Amino acid sequence: YGKCYTLNMVRQMMSFCEHNAIDGMREIPKPLPSRRMLDFVQDWYVDFIAGLTYDELFELTLMGNDFGIKSLLDLTTASIDVMMHGANNTEIGQMFNIGPEASSGTTTTSSSSSSS
Repeated sequence: YGKCYTLNMVRQMMSFCEHNAIDGMREIPKPLPSRRMLDFVQDWYVDFIAGLTYDELFELTLMGNDFGIKSLLDLTTASIDVMMHGANNTEIGQMFNIGPEASSGTTTTSSSSSSS
């Protein structure tokens, strides 16, 4: 592919795939029925996403796309959708590490998984 992924993210992807093989993630409805991940995804998957930094979340999104892991791509993009809902321009700029007030990429996504 010509892309390099961190070993930590490869391990995260493998953990996701192993769990998904045992307890498959429910299909995420589109459009999202609510802004609370727990309303449409099992607890393990919400916990999996909750501890990731924005950078890790975006790297897993790319990995899901590049490796054709639809359930991982669906989960990460749904999480990004939930995070962006109601965010202002500055907050979105920080999430994507763009603009003059961009964050360092170390903010975790945990608040997005349980917000309404």
